[in-house]
Amino acid sequence: MSEAFSEETELLLHQFAYGCYQNGLYEKAVRVFRLLTMFRPTDARYWYGLGSALMSMRSDSEAIHCLKIATICAQEDPRPRVYLAECLARSNQKEEALMVLSDVERLLDRQANSSFQEHLKMIKQKITKEEAPICQ
Repeated sequence: MSEAFSEETELLLHQFAYGCYQNGLYEKAVRVFRLLTMFRPTDARYWYGLGSALMSMRSDSEAIHCLKIATICAQEDPRPRVYLAECLARSNQKEEALMVLSDVERLLDRQANSSFQEHLKMIKQKITKEEAPICQ
C-alpha cells in the first residue's frame, strides 16, 4: 500500500500540503495530509502536519488525536508534543498539557536544546497563569 506514490510524488504532495498550511488553506492541507497519513501511517511529519492544520481549524479533538500519533512516531522530536500541549491547554485539559510539557523537558534535557527550552517555559507559564489562549 505504501508504494502507491513515487518518492517524487510523495514529496510534491507534502510540499503542497505544507504550502497550503502556511498560506492558511487549512482545509486543503487537511485533505492532503490525511491522504499522506493513509499511505505512510508511521511518518510523523504527516501526522504532525495534519494535527497542526486541524488545530488551526479549531478541530481540537481531531488535532489532539493526530498529534498523539505524531509523538509516538517521532519519539525524539519535541515539536509534536509542544503543539499537543498547546492544543490540550486550549481544550481546557491543562493537567495533561503540563504532563506533556514535562515529557518535552525531559526530552530536551537529553538533547541540550536551550532555545526550545525557553519557548517551553513561556508555554508553561501561560498554561499555569490561565492567560489568554495560547493558540490562535
